[in-house]
Amino acid sequence: MAGSVKEWSVALELATERGRVEPEQLFELPEALDSYFPGAASVSPDGTALAFTSGSTAPDPKKARATAERALLDALGQLGLTGFRLAEAAVKPWSQLEEEQSRPDGSDLVGVAELAEILRVSKQRVSEFAGMEQFPKLPRIAQGRPGMGPGVNGQLPRL
Repeated sequence: MAGSVKEWSVALELATERGRVEPEQLFELPEALDSYFPGAASVSPDGTALAFTSGSTAPDPKKARATAERALLDALGQLGLTGFRLAEAAVKPWSQLEEEQSRPDGSDLVGVAELAEILRVSKQRVSEFAGMEQFPKLPRIAQGRPGMGPGVNGQLPRL
């Protein structure tokens, strides 16, 4: 009995030693992948490596990777970009990707001045908050003491 089809997140890195990909060529890639589920693509500064993320449906991760790789290589061929080989692949259940993306990742870190403005308190008061035991432990940023932006306000202690 065949396994049920599941949704997967597929990340592929391709490399070539022949030619190079120009960044503007990536704009044509989603159209070439129209029958597939195009996600995001980026190219290395020297144009010899391509990273691609996408959604895929397949019964298992091996088939999801193979399907995504075949679709991407076919699309690149349609654009005249040949000679690529798979350098790295990562496949995970779509639900895992959604869970990872829902976790705070530090992208809302701000400096003391910005946090003081958000909370409508003085910078001195923010520094006092940062010293409180219930204040979340954060990495230091270049501007000095860390703070958090509005995206992670739920982690601030009741002040």
